[in-house]
Amino acid sequence: NSLSDTLVNNKEFQMKYHSLFDVGFTAYSNNDKLKPDEWISAIQQSPENSQIVAKVYSNDFGVIEKSTLGFYVSQIAFLMSAISDTNSKSVPIIKPLTPGESAKKAERLAEIGNKGESFIMANERSKLETLGFENSDYPKHVALESTAYGYDIISLNDNKEEIFIEVKTTTRSIEDRGSKQFFMSSHEHKVYELNKSKYRLYRVYDVENTPSFEEIDLKNIEREADGYICKY
Repeated sequence: NSLSDTLVNNKEFQMKYHSLFDVGFTAYSNNDKLKPDEWISAIQQSPENSQIVAKVYSNDFGVIEKSTLGFYVSQIAFLMSAISDTNSKSVPIIKPLTPGESAKKAERLAEIGNKGESFIMANERSKLETLGFENSDYPKHVALESTAYGYDIISLNDNKEEIFIEVKTTTRSIEDRGSKQFFMSSHEHKVYELNKSKYRLYRVYDVENTPSFEEIDLKNIEREADGYICKY
């Protein structure tokens, strides 16, 4: 009850809690996969059968590093400070990430992005093969070369015309309201503005379980400024 109340009433805890699902945590109660908001209620009814789980994968050398495990623990340990007896007046505390933990988080988000791009690359290969387009130059994963392109993949449409695909990936399911927002850099948006007829934005959902994607029409999304480039 104390954890649920804190997640409902403490905005800082809410933000930190919801960020767990951006790095691959999944909520369960009674073996059912739940949306993040549903889990907050479920823990009041069935705390002993409710979990937040992350799958941890080995690296290219078949090893799970201690720093990787430490990162996942650091992401979720703050929840324990909100679990207290009913007489406690202490205020739950969220400790800031260490530089190493911040680096691991950036690494994890990059890994999620790469998985989404690989998923779309495979989809584009299959699409071009089905269309009978035999050209070893397409699709091309240009994000592996540079971020300067402003998109991740060059492929072809049904008329054998080049298209530029930007991939935005999440570990969240398509039903999760948190999956309905993503970050787009000013450079990516500028490239979109200059190439609207060729530009495609694919949103990949649930990339670590059963990936799916949809094309997002950038004309119909709400954009919110987030930061400035400051010069002096």
